Amino acid sequence: MLDSLLVEPGDRVLELGAGTGWNAALPAERAGPGRVVSVEVDAELAAAAAGRLKAAGADVAVEVGDGAAGWPPGAPYDRLISTYAVSTVPWAWVEQTRPGGRIVTPWGRMGHVALTVADDGRSATGWMQGLALFMPARGASPTGWSTRGTGG
Repeated sequence: MLDSLLVEPGDRVLELGAGTGWNAALPAERAGPGRVVSVEVDAELAAAAAGRLKAAGADVAVEVGDGAAGWPPGAPYDRLISTYAVSTVPWAWVEQTRPGGRIVTPWGRMGHVALTVADDGRSATGWMQGLALFMPARGASPTGWSTRGTGG
């Protein structure tokens, strides 16, 4: 997924779902100090990730919030990556990513999608990039995934 994100030095990156902090540290190494914001819904996980990132010398801001809302204070971002699966891409992600910017997220139970925001900022298009199985967004219905036609 990080390969699909195409992070370049100087890019502003929004990472959603801080978890351990590892996935935020990797683009921070490429983008540069102070260029990555990670948002985590769970305050305890956010605090633990912030501590690990600081101990590793990674200059990443970790914020507590709902990833579906993105992080408006730091927008616009050049790159946005979610480390949890969604069944629809929240519009806030498109709004907070600059035209020509990239959004990468696990999508449903199929794989991960990479989208590029249109020049007018009113849409984003892309394609499935490969397998990426992550936990679903908190609050997603465990029965919200269709198994029709799969024999499941």
